[in-house]
Amino acid sequence: MFKTRGGVSITDGDGWLTVDGARSGHNGKGRPRMMTNNNMNGSVSRPALSQSLTSLVSPTPVPSYEPLRRLSASVVAYHYCQVDNNITCTVPEFVHSLAAHLVCAPALAPYRDLLLARPRLHALLGIRQCVLNASRAFVEGVLQPLSELYRSGLIGGGRGLYLIVVDALNEAAFHEPDYGDTIATFLGRHLRLFPPCFRLVATTRTRSAEIGRLPLRELSVDGEMAVRDVADYVVHRVVVTPSIQSSMEPSGRLGDPVPSHVKLASHIATVSAGSMLYARLVLNLIEHGPLVLKGSGYRVVPVNLAEVFQLEMNLRFVTTKAFDRSSPVLSVCLASLYPLTVDEIEAAVTSRWVRVVGGGGLGDELRRTLSLLSGLLVRRRDGTYAFFHPTFREWLMRRDDTGKFHCVVR
Repeated sequence: MFKTRGGVSITDGDGWLTVDGARSGHNGKGRPRMMTNNNMNGSVSRPALSQSLTSLVSPTPVPSYEPLRRLSASVVAYHYCQVDNNITCTVPEFVHSLAAHLVCAPALAPYRDLLLARPRLHALLGIRQCVLNASRAFVEGVLQPLSELYRSGLIGGGRGLYLIVVDALNEAAFHEPDYGDTIATFLGRHLRLFPPCFRLVATTRTRSAEIGRLPLRELSVDGEMAVRDVADYVVHRVVVTPSIQSSMEPSGRLGDPVPSHVKLASHIATVSAGSMLYARLVLNLIEHGPLVLKGSGYRVVPVNLAEVFQLEMNLRFVTTKAFDRSSPVLSVCLASLYPLTVDEIEAAVTSRWVRVVGGGGLGDELRRTLSLLSGLLVRRRDGTYAFFHPTFREWLMRRDDTGKFHCVVR
């Protein structure tokens, strides 16, 4: 997909680009984005392919990273909008974060030097000033200085284009304020002020209302190319992972010209509908043993992300009582608008008068629960805990009152 679309559309055009249905976030296409909501609930949407899936992958793919390195070298700033971390969805934090990335970008050293030479501009980009007037901070502290540098020839020109990447605009819209801009509308109001050497790459979920708020050219990452990416990824994982190879049926049987790893790649790519998250989680289950392949039918392989999450939870919580001990922690994390520390989780659970079953205090029980949820609830570098992927968080939120693994968010 990158070879076919990314390099040409982003660098050769003079417009703007939105990646429809993309992000590491949600239905799991990773910067190709997630599967649609129907895929989450069990119905898999398979793309219409122009050729057989086994022809989509080569037995021993040799990835070339040079084009990706060239493109990544053009990225000077990025911002991730996270629905479970509300500050990342606010315009002041967006402006402050973007400015920090631009200052640190090696390709924009003249911009850093300019801010150091003009303390007023540096102060204008502080978080306090961004909260007071985000538009003024963005225009006077970022766009106008960059335009000045472009006109003077210190950036742009023969140096190529600069990319600014904003991920998951639809998640920022979840925290839309009562008045004022979302990140999408804020960008829409300022796009015309961007210097000609800058390009904006924004990602959002398919059919998101944020698409209409930005005058960007749309690029869909759904379909055959996404499936090709998944198939190549699966083959690569199989080739470099002996434990996955050992769990597959032997290749080269009489009358069967298709290698086993190509069959597996074809199956997972078909079912995934382009979801890289689905492929990664299924391969992790095969690699670490919980999922054992039997024959070439792959009937034991989950058919969507919902089944993958169900299997992951069943492996961790054999009985309903076992889950009830961890449910308060998951409920607190689901209800929070931002990642929580261990102390904050403990305080929130205690405030709900949740009784801890068994010996030891709440702290001991909490540590055991966090250890049990390791991989699903991850510890960030700042010591807070968050769900490993927004799609898993959505899956937990959608559990009905009578189903397994139901969390009380209210």
